[in-house]
Amino acid sequence: MPPSDLFLAQSPPANLQPVDFDFGAAQAAAAALRDAADTVHRAAGTRASNSRDAEGSWTGGQRHTFDKIEHALAGAASDLVRSLRDAADKLHEQAAAAHAENSRRKVGLDHWQHDLAAARRRYIEAQNQRTK
Repeated sequence: MPPSDLFLAQSPPANLQPVDFDFGAAQAAAAALRDAADTVHRAAGTRASNSRDAEGSWTGGQRHTFDKIEHALAGAASDLVRSLRDAADKLHEQAAAAHAENSRRKVGLDHWQHDLAAARRRYIEAQNQRTK
């Protein structure tokens, strides 16, 4: 392959091409996770309120079992809300990291394209000098 074909065939190296990341899907997923966390949080609050209302009027053998299960459910709901919000935050962090990486790669690509254009100019000038 003649050297001039090398300049024509050049494509950017993979480490300078944009990261393949679906920013819209990540944003939608993070919003859905936050909505789910809010829904679980509200449901847990309603359940806790209903449980407090029942405390005054409910006596009997199953009362202890109900309180034990309610306590476990409240803890599980709290853990779930925290996990959902953490997952949403991690998606946001991943999107920010992908955006930063794409910005870094764009700078590198601009330098690479500049260097390639300069090499092409030097090659053409050298070819023109030979034909004189």
